[in-house]
Amino acid sequence: MTLPDSLAARLDPVYANWLLASNPPVPAGFQPTLEQMRAGFARQASISNDAVDNAPAREDRTVTGRDGHAIPIRLYRHETCEDSPATCVFVHGGGWVLGNLDTHDGICVDLALRTGLNVVSVDYRLSPEHPFPAALHDTLDVLTSLADASMALGLDMTGYRLAADSAGASLAVSACLCLRDQVALPARLALIYPALGADMERPSFAENRDVPGLSPELMRFFFVSYVGGETLPDPLAAPLTVAALDGLPATFIGAAELDPLRDDATDFAARLDSSGTPVQLHTAGGLGHGYLWVRRQSPAARDAFTAVVDFLLPDTH
Repeated sequence: MTLPDSLAARLDPVYANWLLASNPPVPAGFQPTLEQMRAGFARQASISNDAVDNAPAREDRTVTGRDGHAIPIRLYRHETCEDSPATCVFVHGGGWVLGNLDTHDGICVDLALRTGLNVVSVDYRLSPEHPFPAALHDTLDVLTSLADASMALGLDMTGYRLAADSAGASLAVSACLCLRDQVALPARLALIYPALGADMERPSFAENRDVPGLSPELMRFFFVSYVGGETLPDPLAAPLTVAALDGLPATFIGAAELDPLRDDATDFAARLDSSGTPVQLHTAGGLGHGYLWVRRQSPAARDAFTAVVDFLLPDTH
């Protein structure tokens, strides 16, 4: 696969090379199975998961969901700190269909190292096996359980942060909408190239159709898998469609110039601003969807990740 010259000239070169490597040519008409898609996503994420020095201690645990099932979580702790740091909960992306604790392990390690926060990663149930609202319920159940059991887990959930990328951002926003005026509502919310709407005909999809990876067709497959059909079952499945967005925490939105989901990010930022919610919108030039995977290799992606870190830092607000 090669990129059109006009597109290659606009893309960050490191990100462009990653796009080409992670989207190899396939035979015409090839339709991967769900298992192949999940394995491919894991390979795509592997560039992000190299071991680093001084990584926080990892601890895998479970939280009991509302119907009695176990929800896996992974804790990243700074064990050398005299006082327990504040906490950041992370909800991974992957179109509600892909991803797990391992695919986003490196991102959580870097969040913990760069912010000094303890991090908790959530392994919610995936679609299509578990369509909406299963993933949202899992996210909510983890957040409320952590708030209730923070002392037993050795976590400080006071003023905790909630961060998420892509489809995980949809779950994070909808969880916050459900938690408005409750003690489990986070103090800050960071959304990275968020998937928040249900419209795959938005201008940013057409403008970025030639960028490999997230096509309108693939995004539609993800969304139909998530909601269990062609009809939106509840505005919380696409929080950009929720009528009232007041009462949300201070929010950072990391958009990408060449992301098909860019309009979701910018429109959500505008709506938060209109509702009176403090919001920061950072648009990363030369980058597209998934740029967190190359945050260690690309200076542009590193700068975009630093903007997220700066928002989450304990002493920035």
